[in-house]
Amino acid sequence: MKLPNLFAVRITLLVIAAPLSWLAVPAAAQGGADAVVPITIDHCTIADQAALDNPRIGMRTSSVAGLTIVYTNDRDVAASEVDFRVRYQGRTLKFVDRRSIPAHAKISREFSNFNAVFYGNSADCSVTSAAFADGTRWDGSGQAQTPAPSR
Repeated sequence: MKLPNLFAVRITLLVIAAPLSWLAVPAAAQGGADAVVPITIDHCTIADQAALDNPRIGMRTSSVAGLTIVYTNDRDVAASEVDFRVRYQGRTLKFVDRRSIPAHAKISREFSNFNAVFYGNSADCSVTSAAFADGTRWDGSGQAQTPAPSR
């Protein structure tokens, strides 16, 4: 009985095993648990303030009174900063909430530094990054999309 060439056997095994090697990569490196957005946006709404009457032209123009984002820290550790991207009527704005946000807490945050004409209460909000009390940081591409606006 002729024994197979050991070099040829090793090369064959390498050729078979190489394409399957991605299975051995930990889930975090493949975009597993660490790739999950740690902050969930529950509600994102633009509020309007009372319309101003302009008797000369008969127009009533409402402006934005502010932005309310209700979100949840889904991690087991407190967050110290959450960065949001808000798209409204062709504008992209950045809002930052810097404070201690307890683990698994639902937070309602109002941002009033938003100067625009009111065109409805729907906005596209996403989380772009978050820092946590244990020194870890999550940086994402804004995957957490806004739920339907509510009043």
